[in-house]
Amino acid sequence: MDSMIRLLIVEDNEDDALLLVNELKRDQLELHHRVVSHLEDLESLLEESNWDVILADYNLIRFNAFDVLELLKRKGLDIPLIVTSGAVGEEIAVKLLKSGARDYIVKGNWYRLAPAIKRELNESRMRIKKLQSEKAFQNSEKRFKVLTDLAPVGIYQANMSGEFVYVNDRWEKISGLSFHDSLGQGWLKTIHPKDREYIGFMWTQFIQSESNFIQEYRVLKPNGEITWLMNQAEVLLNDDNEKVGYLGTLLDITERMTSEAEQHKTTQKLLAAMEGAIQAMTLAMEVRDPFTAGHQRRVSQLAVALAERMNLSSDEVFGIRLGALIHDIGMVQVPSEILNRPGKLSDIEFELVKAHPTISHNIIKVIDFTWPIGRMVYEHHERLDGSGYPRGLKGDDICLAARILAVVDVIEAMISHRPYRPAKSISQAINALLEQKNTAFDPLVVDYCVQLLKSGNFQFEDHEHIHLNILEPSDSP
Repeated sequence: MDSMIRLLIVEDNEDDALLLVNELKRDQLELHHRVVSHLEDLESLLEESNWDVILADYNLIRFNAFDVLELLKRKGLDIPLIVTSGAVGEEIAVKLLKSGARDYIVKGNWYRLAPAIKRELNESRMRIKKLQSEKAFQNSEKRFKVLTDLAPVGIYQANMSGEFVYVNDRWEKISGLSFHDSLGQGWLKTIHPKDREYIGFMWTQFIQSESNFIQEYRVLKPNGEITWLMNQAEVLLNDDNEKVGYLGTLLDITERMTSEAEQHKTTQKLLAAMEGAIQAMTLAMEVRDPFTAGHQRRVSQLAVALAERMNLSSDEVFGIRLGALIHDIGMVQVPSEILNRPGKLSDIEFELVKAHPTISHNIIKVIDFTWPIGRMVYEHHERLDGSGYPRGLKGDDICLAARILAVVDVIEAMISHRPYRPAKSISQAINALLEQKNTAFDPLVVDYCVQLLKSGNFQFEDHEHIHLNILEPSDSP
C-alpha cells in the first residue's frame, strides 16, 4: 500500500471531519485529504484530482450519500465510498450497500474506520490489477493468433506403423530437428525428458486406437532452449476411404503457455491478497472477544478437513475455507459486553446475537466472490428441520457449504471454553452432535465429521488450546 492516502471527506460538520482525520492519523495512516460540503465542490474535486477513497456523511444539508453514489456512477468512477452516520437504520444501510457503497460505519465505531479503508484500498488495487492482467492476456492472445494465422504450421506424415516419412520446412524450424533426424521415431528424441515417455505412450495409443491425437508438450532444442508445442494428428484416408497412414500438424504455443503461466501467477497473487484481507477482518473482529479468539480460524481448519474428507473439489474447499474464516463477521454489531459476559443472555440480548448471520451476509454480499460465501454465512445457523435462524430454512434449501459449517461451528464451540460454561470433551461433543443428526444437522455431514474426529488424523493448528481427546477424563486408563 502506498504511504500517502488520497482521502476525500464529504462532511458539513467541521468537528466531525476533524475527528475523522484525527482517528485515521491515530492509526498511523498518512493522508492527503480535502473536505467538501457541497455537491458542486465534490464534482469539481473529482474532476481535478484522483482520489483513493471517499468518506461521506449520509445526510448533509442539500444532499445525501445516495447523491454521491449517483455522481460517481454518472462519471464512471470506481472510487470506494464509505458512508458514516449517527442515525441510519439497517434498511437504509442495506440500500446504500446495494447501491454501491463499500461499507457503512456508525459514528462512534471509529475502530472500524482504518481497517475498512485499508480493505477497500486493497480491493481497489486488486480490481485494477485484475483488469490489467486480463487486458494483457487478451493482447497476448491477439498477437499469438496473428502470428499463427500468418505463419505456416509444421506438417508431417506418418506411415501405418506411425513412423514419420515426411516433414515440411516449418516442422524442422519448430521442432529443431532436420528432416533426416525426424524420420521413423526420431522426432521423439527432442521431446523434453519429463514429457517423452508419456507422449510416446499416447502416440502408440493413437496408432492402435485410431482416435484423434492432440497433445501439448515441451521440446528441448540443441541450444538448450525449451519450446512448447501442440501436436495434432488424424487418420489419413485415400480416395477409397482406406487408411493409408496419419497426417498431422505442429504448432509453437510457447507464447500462449507463458501467458497462461503469468496469468496463473497473477491469479494466485490476487487470491492471496483477498485471503489476507479476510484474515485481517477476522483478526479485527476477534480482538473484541478474547473468549472466542481463534474461533473462526479453528472452524475454518476443521471445515477444510471435513470438506476434503467428503471429496469436495479443491475449489469448493477453498471457498468453504474463506467463508468459515469470516462466518461470524456480523458479530461486530453485537456489543462486546454481551459477547464476553458470563451468564445466560436475556431474550433481547439473544435476538441481537441471532442477527449476526444477517449482518454477516449484508457485509459480505457486496463483495463479488466466486464462491457462495454470502449464502454460506447467511445460512450457517439454519437447521435441517427448520428450527434454525434467521429464515427457518429446511433440508436442501440450506446449501451444502452452510450445512458443513453448521456442524463444524457447533463442534468447535462445544469443545472451546466459553465465559458461561467450561469446554466439553470431543466425546461429549460427538454425542451431542449425534443426538441432533437427521433433525438439526445433515446426517451425511455428521457421519463424515464423526469419522474425521475419531480417526486421529485431524488436529487444530493451535493445538495447545484444544486437544482432541476422544476419551472422557473418567475413561482414561
